[in-house]
Order: sequence, then C-alpha cells, then structure tokens
Amino acid sequence: MGRSTYFDWSTFASPSGVTPTIAGPVSLAVSCGYSASADEARTASATDVVRIARAKRARKFTQTVAPEKGPARSAFARKTRYWSTARDNVSDREVAVTNSEEFDRAIEASHRALDQIARGDPSGFFDLFSSRKDATLANPFGPPARGMTQIQEAGRRAASNYRDGRALEFETYAKYVTTDLAYVLEVERFEAKVGGSDEITPVALRTTSVFRLEGGDWKLVHRHADPITTSRPAESVIQGIRG
Repeated sequence: MGRSTYFDWSTFASPSGVTPTIAGPVSLAVSCGYSASADEARTASATDVVRIARAKRARKFTQTVAPEKGPARSAFARKTRYWSTARDNVSDREVAVTNSEEFDRAIEASHRALDQIARGDPSGFFDLFSSRKDATLANPFGPPARGMTQIQEAGRRAASNYRDGRALEFETYAKYVTTDLAYVLEVERFEAKVGGSDEITPVALRTTSVFRLEGGDWKLVHRHADPITTSRPAESVIQGIRG
C-alpha cells in the first residue's frame, strides 16, 4: 500500500459496460496499492473507466471521486463505486496457479544454471538475473555485488573455482509466490573439482533466491549462497570476522 503510479488511461476498459461520469480532476484511492494524483488524472474524460490492466489477477477496488475545489467536493467525497475487474476473465486462483507454475520453471532454470556453474560456466545465472541496477548477488567467494557488471565479475570469480562437476540434488525448505515477487530457500548439492584439486568433491550451499516478475518473466533480483548447512559453534562466527 502507499505506492503511487501514473495511470495509462488508454489501457483501461469497462469490465461491465457501465460508463461512470467523471467531472474534472479526480483522486483515486485503489485498494490494491495503486493511486493517481489529481494532476495525473486531469486528462481523464467522461468515458474513462478504471480497470487495473496491470494487475495480474482479479481485484475489487474503491474509486473515490472528489473534485479538487468547490461546493460539490463534500457531496462527492464520500461517494464510492465498486468495480469487479479481471484480466481476460481469469480468476484469482487461476492466476495464482499460473504464477506458481511459471515460478517453478524459473527455479528449474536456476538448477540448470548451477549444473553449469559446477562445470565452470556462470552464463546460465547471468541469463536469469534482472538487468536492473538493484539486482544483487552474495556468494561465498567475495563481498556482495550490485548491478549486472559487479554480478558478472563475482559470478565469473565463483565459477572459476569449479570444473568437471554436476548438480546432484536440491532440498527446498521454503517457497512463496505473490503477484510480482517470489522467493525460494534451498540447499543445493553438487560435486566438482574445487580450486586446484583433481578430485571430485561434494559441495553443499545454503541459498536464498528472490525473484521479481518483470515483463512477464521471473527474474532473479537477489541470490545469497553460503556453505553453512549444519549447526556450527559460536567460534565459527569469530573466525569468519577474523578471516
């Protein structure tokens, strides 16, 4: 709640065929978290109706019509209309299931990317990451990275430690999906030749991956990976600080 966005009135259509009368600049309070200021809504015509085309599921919202000035303000201020809106007549449940299925495919893609990492190739993860500046990566081989340039540098550095490996299994501890954000907590297990060793060694990483829906695709916006998969004594924290 509380976010503001500019409504593109050209994308809206009446879900019921009813055309409300909108007199002058309006203030829109939308229960799904979107709002438009009076200035932004000034170009609205009498035939404009509010449909949240960007919403990924059916939503019910409140439209408060309130002229900025004049005696009519008090009369309009408490008037509300409830509109049931839907995207292509798809129900909340159907959209939720679709989002979850699409997110599962994104997770599968991240598993394939780990298989590539075990062979020294980080390109699969680069394809998963968001290109936006707020994307972040924290792996066991260096400080957190922010933005694609740093992410690629950190990813290449991490992948250079592995070769001739393969992914083994993935234990999912938690997963949650919303309309535009999702995360998964896993323990990733793989084997590879690590560092300068010529022996295949098992590796386990505790990972948290956060995805954001961008342009219809789930993109990775944060990945954290560390080798802590079992209980450790307090001294291990001190050792980490000293290291």
